[in-house]
Amino acid sequence: MEFFRLLGYTALVLLVSSVAPTLVSKYDKELAEIKLYYYSPFLPTEIDVESADSIPDIVRTSQLKVIIHGWNAHRDHTATVPIRAAYLLQGDHTVLVADWANASSLLYPTARQLVLPVGYRIGGILSPFMQRHGIEYDQVHLVGHSLGAHIAGNVGRYFGGRLGRVTALDPAGPLFWQWSRDAVSSDVAQFVDAIHTDGHVLGEVVQRGHVDFYPNRGLPPQPGCELYADPYKFRNEFVY
Repeated sequence: MEFFRLLGYTALVLLVSSVAPTLVSKYDKELAEIKLYYYSPFLPTEIDVESADSIPDIVRTSQLKVIIHGWNAHRDHTATVPIRAAYLLQGDHTVLVADWANASSLLYPTARQLVLPVGYRIGGILSPFMQRHGIEYDQVHLVGHSLGAHIAGNVGRYFGGRLGRVTALDPAGPLFWQWSRDAVSSDVAQFVDAIHTDGHVLGEVVQRGHVDFYPNRGLPPQPGCELYADPYKFRNEFVY
């Protein structure tokens, strides 16, 4: 068992080294600006977790939900706010939202190449937060949308696959292939589920998790989303 664990860590080192150092250094400013924000229905505004020594109203036994937005988005994006609001409404979760807006606003091919360093930057913020507040690995549930789904997978890799759960919402398809080593996959957490809703357009239909769901065969337009009744015209525009 120890041999296979070592083999896994070796593969992880090779994966990290495969990201061009020049690319990371070129965008180190955007990577340094990535933040994790704590939200609570009892606070008037969100809290930057790196600037706060501790957050007193966190219930250590609650699940920690970490929401990660997609390309060309931000923490208050229309695809992020409903997820955040739903968890806050339930009232029994600790909710963090990642904001990598400055990196996500780069051209899609560049943002796509940064999914590993963005994931590791988020992991580097999340780890001390968990330590300060006594949060165990199995309490953590990452929820990533679109390009953020693959970033969530790389946050999971940062923790060696020990986190409790990763949910990939409509994982991004452009410039990802079935065997992309930095894509979300079933080894990034104890349980990984994926929900495919925009297959063959801006999403993908590749099986990524322990369980993959394909509502309406995973293809657009989804019911209620008929605004984009002809989504194929957006195929090459990378608009999320």
